[in-house]
Amino acid sequence: LDRVTAIKYLLLSVSSEDALDDGSSSQGKAFLWVTSEDPIEPQLQPGVDDAKIIQRYVLAVLYYATNGKGWDRGNNGTWLASSNECDWYGVTCSNSMVTSLWLFSNNLSGTIPSEVGSLTNLA
Repeated sequence: LDRVTAIKYLLLSVSSEDALDDGSSSQGKAFLWVTSEDPIEPQLQPGVDDAKIIQRYVLAVLYYATNGKGWDRGNNGTWLASSNECDWYGVTCSNSMVTSLWLFSNNLSGTIPSEVGSLTNLA
């Protein structure tokens, strides 16, 4: 499998294929970001970095679903950045897994996507 197809199969455990294929949906935008726009170095590889790929994807879905560009904090390059997602504004991790999201009073709009439930270490 090529990298994009392998990531798609991985993300089918989190989102529907229709959502991933819809470029206008939050899931479609996040899928495009995680497969071709994510600036993390080295590039994440399916089969090796599965948990990290899913985690960055879910956070990207949250960003797109809640109008991340309109957030008061975190929209200036600290989200969807090359840095470890645990360093993004409002994200707390333990052992490299997201344990809390603190985006209170941050001008989020929209619906929290169901994919956030895939962050199984959220307290």
